[in-house]
Amino acid sequence: MPVIFTNETSVAEERARNGWEARQVHVAAADGVPVLQYMYKDVMDNYNSTFYTYSNGDILFTDTLINTLLYVRNSSLNLDKPVLMVGKRSNVLNVTESKAPTWGNINKMAEERGKLFTGWAEDNFITTRSFPWNGIAEVVIGRRAYDNWLVYYSRKSKHTVIDSTKTLLAAHQTTKAGNREGHGHKNKD
Repeated sequence: MPVIFTNETSVAEERARNGWEARQVHVAAADGVPVLQYMYKDVMDNYNSTFYTYSNGDILFTDTLINTLLYVRNSSLNLDKPVLMVGKRSNVLNVTESKAPTWGNINKMAEERGKLFTGWAEDNFITTRSFPWNGIAEVVIGRRAYDNWLVYYSRKSKHTVIDSTKTLLAAHQTTKAGNREGHGHKNKD
């Protein structure tokens, strides 16, 4: 089940009409920005699943997400041990609701005008239930290098880290604001 973390009633109501569970952001850092580990722990406490995913709200997925997760689930990988999957996003300019109603349309847009972004910017993280969120620093989403730190921590801890770039399309709806919005915040670090 998709879950959105928001304290905005209108967003929660809109998502609920589309089958999402809306949950309150209970633990936030400066400026009300959610702390990543607490969102994961909240969902893990309330839903039983093989995989748990965080994604920025401006990322569109297709059936490649489902296919990638099925492949990993059916592989010989031991999912009782911590696993982190990340990948590069494909920046796609001018995505509109009318241009992206189907997976096929999203795939086509990404193929025709998408551009893979740097490997230093991960916008989605897929983990197993055994991923040690209790031991993770209280990093907040959308700030510089929190994503890189998470990959570094996982590799240093000898967790399985998977680059899903070649199998999972993460289409980033790129706007005029660009690709480094987190760098402009007063508490960017």
